[in-house]
Amino acid sequence: MAEVLAKSTRRPADELGAEPERLLDTPTYEGFAIRALYTALDALPERPLPGEFPYVRGADAHRDVNVGWKVAEAFPAMAPTTMRRCWPR
Repeated sequence: MAEVLAKSTRRPADELGAEPERLLDTPTYEGFAIRALYTALDALPERPLPGEFPYVRGADAHRDVNVGWKVAEAFPAMAPTTMRRCWPR
């Protein structure tokens, strides 16, 4: 990699540093570097299944993980106009 970058930048390979492939990184507006070359070492491990430590995907191991979180709340009013009268502003 260093030899290819040295040829394209017309600089000696020893001047490119310990990680010459970092010269190909592209910064985003947020300041993150998007790397041009990734290896298997860059891959993140798969998150654990639901019901397994650290329980970030829920405590129920039998739930469908592709559905997502179901958050709902029941209100006693039947019509929106009734709800508007009951709700404080």
